Parts: sequence; C-alpha cells; structure tokens
Amino acid sequence: MSMKFVLNRANLKRFERASFVGLQAAGEFILGESIKIVPLDEGDLQRSGVVTNNGVDTVNISFNTPYARRLHENPQFNFQNGRQGKYLETPLQQKQQQAFSLMAAEIRRAAGS
Repeated sequence: MSMKFVLNRANLKRFERASFVGLQAAGEFILGESIKIVPLDEGDLQRSGVVTNNGVDTVNISFNTPYARRLHENPQFNFQNGRQGKYLETPLQQKQQQAFSLMAAEIRRAAGS
C-alpha cells in the first residue's frame, strides 16, 4: 500500500497570507489597548505608537519618542487618569488571548470555516 501527498501551494499561500493578516490585526489590537493607558501629557507619546512588520512573520509594536522607554520602565511614576508605565507590556500580558483569537479568526476565515 502506498499513499501520495500533493502540496497545494495555492492553499499554503492563502494560509500564509491569513497568518500575516491575523498577526497584523493582533499587533494593531495590542497597540490600541496600549494607547488607552500610555502616559498622556501633550499626546506625542500616544501618537508615536506604531505597528510595523517584516511582511512575513513578525510585527513590532513600538512607541517612538526619546522618553518612551523611560516612561515604560518606571511604573512608579505618578501618572494621571489611569495612565501607567508598562503601557505596552501590560496589555500584551493581559490581552494575549484576544490577540491570539484575532490571528486564529483570520486563519479560520482562510480555511473557510
């Protein structure tokens, strides 16, 4: 008895694209959650938040001001109105399951389920 498996490259590409779209959606979701708690004075830090990707399998979520790291790494600072340090790390930890669900939904959509 023998079996033959044929790789369907079109389906593979569809799943790769869905994975990338899901990953981008997850990154945007985490950025949105971070923006809700990022320290806010004039809004420069908040507006500097971006999601970038390598077009394949990685997204980076970052805030790009000279003081972004200092504010992130010092949660003991007295921020106002529910704003806080660890503004990227906290949503990533607390909202991880929702981010994974966004990725999974894109893959399911590509699978037609």
